[in-house]
Amino acid sequence: MAFGLVGFSVAGVSWVTGRLLPGFDFRLGSVLGALVASTDAIAATAIAKRMRLPKRITDVLEGESLLNDATSLLALEFSVAMLVSDSRPALGAGLLRLFVLVAGGVLVGLLAGRIIRWCQTRLTDAPLEITLTLLAPYVAYLAAEGLHTSGVLATVVCGLYVGEKQSVSLTARARTEAHAVWHTLDFVLNGAVFMLIGFQLPYVLEGIKDMGTKELLFDASILAGLLIAMRFVWVYAVTWIAFAIRRLMRRSVEGPRANETFVIGWTGMRGVIALAAAMSLPQSLDNGNAFPQRDLLIFLTFSVILITLVAQGLSLPFLIRKVGLLPRESAHP
Repeated sequence: MAFGLVGFSVAGVSWVTGRLLPGFDFRLGSVLGALVASTDAIAATAIAKRMRLPKRITDVLEGESLLNDATSLLALEFSVAMLVSDSRPALGAGLLRLFVLVAGGVLVGLLAGRIIRWCQTRLTDAPLEITLTLLAPYVAYLAAEGLHTSGVLATVVCGLYVGEKQSVSLTARARTEAHAVWHTLDFVLNGAVFMLIGFQLPYVLEGIKDMGTKELLFDASILAGLLIAMRFVWVYAVTWIAFAIRRLMRRSVEGPRANETFVIGWTGMRGVIALAAAMSLPQSLDNGNAFPQRDLLIFLTFSVILITLVAQGLSLPFLIRKVGLLPRESAHP
């Protein structure tokens, strides 16, 4: 889901928008697909934990959200580069560039993680240890970007490596205090991104004033519905394929649980990563022309986030009850 579903979403959105939206080709459609491909598990896992869903569901949602941020932003980096440079790379050249971005980002992230962990093991002062954890993502990102690889992927890999080793590299006091620091920082940054898009929204609407309100709402609804449908298709298909493969390997395998598969398919809310990615789109191309349809891309991304958070987020507790996933002791609170 963190890799295949992102690619499936980018390809599907690119194909549909190329036929639905005027002025969109496969490159611009790929940019939009990459913007809205990543999910935000904060709302979903908050509801899941409050309603005490099985841990295997929350693990899937959190793991997917952690990794699909990197894959979607990598797809965005690749799509924007094609559009900015006005290039249509051949399949071989495109795959080679993608391999360089991925492999280089992973290697730089692991190296940065090793360096950060080496420094942490030699510190015993909690404020210094926490400061080093705050510097780690910038070290990984800037190093990877300097080597023309994926800074986002390097940051994720570095975070995974450092986080997995923190039980031995950080003191107990630093781990306790770092949790509070990162929780607060996460809240502040999420709020700041939504505030910034709120400030920018009037200018975005001014840039697309030539399009009618009904047309904009129709396009946004079609895009959100497409993403929801594609997620269901992917989740059910991959679940049954994985089950079939396990059946071939072992005779007695428990079949997929339809209610769990449905809940995972419904929890595809988009969030702050998509917003931040939309705001990062460049203002102009290499030839000096304005970035095509930038305001429309931002508006559609914002609309998808709003629709999925409201429609799916508010209905999730009801659906969890209806499909019978509540523990018996909490089914009738």
